[in-house]
Amino acid sequence: MGHTRSGAAGCRWHRTYRFVTQWMMLVAAGIALYGAPSGAQAQQHVAQQHVAQQHVAQQHAAPAAAPHRLTVVLLGTGPTAPDARPAGSAISVRLQQQIDSIELPFHVASVGRYGESSAYAVGRLDSLVAHSMDVFVLETGSGDAVRGLGADSTRTNIRLILHRVRAAHPESWVCLVREIPPTALAPADTAAFRALYGSLARSERAIVLPTPVDSLWPALEPILRKVASLRLGS
Repeated sequence: MGHTRSGAAGCRWHRTYRFVTQWMMLVAAGIALYGAPSGAQAQQHVAQQHVAQQHVAQQHAAPAAAPHRLTVVLLGTGPTAPDARPAGSAISVRLQQQIDSIELPFHVASVGRYGESSAYAVGRLDSLVAHSMDVFVLETGSGDAVRGLGADSTRTNIRLILHRVRAAHPESWVCLVREIPPTALAPADTAAFRALYGSLARSERAIVLPTPVDSLWPALEPILRKVASLRLGS
């Protein structure tokens, strides 16, 4: 397809060039037969020649490049998942609308699965890190607690996810959503669950984002502005 377009553009350019050349030859022949034109006529000929040359340049000009867009990748097992329930409640859709409303150069890619445990998310890391990403947002853990999995297991899985993302995309900004533990947890388990996000953020140099997830945008907006400024100078 690229060669076909290039060939078609080349043919158009040559046709236009041939037309301009023939026109200039006719002008030269007219001067030879009837003498040099008057001053006004000469100016008109020069203007016409200039227009013709501009037309050739426009035909040969390369198309403008599309604006570059950065990527926010959401790996969520709750409201940030693309299949979040109830239907239509996915945070990723609202985030994209909010980003577009202030014309930030970001595309939101949601790669999570609703109700997934952190262990299942680890199992999909190979395909996850294949995505281009400038900002990575991880929202997982509450599904583990509902299943009765301990905070240590969740901590291990989150750490593994963050390590893999950083290894594949060392320049990406990494964010971790602080999830709220289910009310049915025992007091000791609730305390352990609440503590794991802060400790992981410190050890893994991640930015903690608040819950409920509806509050993501006020915290995420300044991060996106900073990344756009650093990457694109915008």
